[in-house]
Amino acid sequence: MCSNFMTESSITRLSVDHWPKRNLEYQHFVSFSYDNCSLSFNVIPEYLNKSRYRTPTPGGTDGPFQQVHETKLLFFLNSSLAGKKIWFDEGFYPVPERLLSGFQGGVLLVDVGGGWGQEAEAFAKIYGGRVILQDLECVTASGLTEDRNFETQAHDFFTPQPVVGARAYHLHSILHGWNDEDAVRILNNLVPALKKGYSRVLVNE
Repeated sequence: MCSNFMTESSITRLSVDHWPKRNLEYQHFVSFSYDNCSLSFNVIPEYLNKSRYRTPTPGGTDGPFQQVHETKLLFFLNSSLAGKKIWFDEGFYPVPERLLSGFQGGVLLVDVGGGWGQEAEAFAKIYGGRVILQDLECVTASGLTEDRNFETQAHDFFTPQPVVGARAYHLHSILHGWNDEDAVRILNNLVPALKKGYSRVLVNE
């Protein structure tokens, strides 16, 4: 499900002037978290009273965040990639040895639920090959430049994986946002697409 859940908070936004220059890359993330978390925290007493202190439904779609923003989207704090190591940087996952060695052509990497493609773009820039970014249609249809070095494909990871026999299927910060049952469903949807002894599933949490 996709919807615009951002609402303008009455809380004063954090001023960029309050931030040292070396921390400016995190300013927008913290401002977003401050505005949205504060609104969610403020309705917790009302939410608990309304729900009679019952545990929210597994899956996280009926909590205080959803109530205040009138959405069914999950709430997950994911900071910017700026200034952080990426899984394929030197010293982390050995892409040349594990993926490029023995590569039989076709699709090198499928970035499942990869958002706007920051990692897909960086991976394709370094290693080349055919890279496919998958996410919901409302994501792949917006926010992506026309001159990108990867393909996009609208896909819901709760449905069977349409790209068969890729070298690797990458899931970054996906599974921990769902309960165990849903996480198993996501992984099971990859199984029919895997080529035995060749395809790899990379879970990056």
